[in-house]
Amino acid sequence: MKFSNLETDNPKLRGRKLKNGQTISLFLEYYLGHEHLLDENTGESTRKKHSRSEWLSLYITDKPKTAAERAKNCETIRLAQAIQLERIKEMQSIKHGEELIRYDNYFDYMQDYYDNYEKADKRHFLRAIRTFKDYLGEQPAYFCFTIRIAPEQITKRMLEGYAEYLLKRFAGEGPHSLWQRFKKMMKHAFQDGIMSRNFCDSIVVPCKGSVEKDVLTKEELVLLENTHYAGEKDVIRRAFLFSAYTGLRFCDVRAITYSNIKGSTLEFIQQKTGDSVSVPLSPRHFDYIKLNQSYAGTDIVIFDLPSDTTCGKELKKWVKAAGIDKHITWHCARHSFGTNLASDGTDMNTIKSLLGHSSLKHTERYVRAADKLKEKAMYKLTQ
Repeated sequence: MKFSNLETDNPKLRGRKLKNGQTISLFLEYYLGHEHLLDENTGESTRKKHSRSEWLSLYITDKPKTAAERAKNCETIRLAQAIQLERIKEMQSIKHGEELIRYDNYFDYMQDYYDNYEKADKRHFLRAIRTFKDYLGEQPAYFCFTIRIAPEQITKRMLEGYAEYLLKRFAGEGPHSLWQRFKKMMKHAFQDGIMSRNFCDSIVVPCKGSVEKDVLTKEELVLLENTHYAGEKDVIRRAFLFSAYTGLRFCDVRAITYSNIKGSTLEFIQQKTGDSVSVPLSPRHFDYIKLNQSYAGTDIVIFDLPSDTTCGKELKKWVKAAGIDKHITWHCARHSFGTNLASDGTDMNTIKSLLGHSSLKHTERYVRAADKLKEKAMYKLTQ
């Protein structure tokens, strides 16, 4: 999508249409110069442009149909342009040598990147930083770098060793997930001029397959809802059950507000993917919400939850009190939702739509999980 950028603007405001075809995500594109590359075989010279993007977590509606949608688009674009103007001023000051930041310790850069990161997967970046330090501390050749390491001291061989370390230490999607976050930080460090080379581009950490997650059956969800324990927190109970019956992730269920409720439908933008999702609500869902009409249409959050750590501890107490011998995390609510739908024979496209998946390959895991539950049930029946 095109905006009214001046030719000299750096960065420029851009928009990219999301996979749902209705939402445009706004971002800033920074021009970082170019270089001429010479082909040794042909002798031809090509011009390579260097740029980076800053996603603003701001969204507008493509081809708005109502006055309210057009007004919201204008307000969002004005906010994005205000951010753009601030960034232009920052780039100009750097160009004139006023605020050029140098990092003698790469860990300082990683920490600053983490502190300024605002998306839902922020905690994974902190884990990537910690595991990189763990790796260095366990290698005799790199032990001296656990507190301080200059950008120029990071080598390709060191990062290849870190990739192997992740594959040995973690199972399932863990190594790939952590490497992608580490790689993203390294890419930004290169674009910011902190690193002279980005070795991560040539290193691949494959996904070893997801770890099988425990699922709460429909009967166990009823048991959980009927179980109480001393000191329980009602908002956590209601939010978890709402997740289990809607498939919302923890980051989304804690972020939804009363303005996301449109009649008997919940409409929101997924924090992880940026895609819009529409979930029909039943009277049972509204029991968990405890709808307050005076809050209708406001940006007050529906579930005012404590930290994810506190929620995890309370969930563990609750599951234990119910006598359910399974390792249940908050994400198991989403996994249980998809698996229970598949067990009931729900069409895969319907499950895909309710969970906000971008493709059916993500949905197929719930069909496989449902098939395994059926196999276990049949096995127990024949014992």
